[in-house]
Amino acid sequence: MEIAPTEDTSERMLAAPHRGELGIAVTGLADEEPSSPAGAVFLNLMRTSPGPA
Repeated sequence: MEIAPTEDTSERMLAAPHRGELGIAVTGLADEEPSSPAGAVFLNLMRTSPGPA
């Protein structure tokens, strides 16, 4: 499995899986920390991912 952070508007991110551009899209409010343990783990993964080369 490959995780590649991508930034875009929420509207475009939510449409991307329907167009076959992404396997999954996760959106959220930029100013709020996750309220669940799973959300915190996901956020930590995104923060430490090297991103696209």
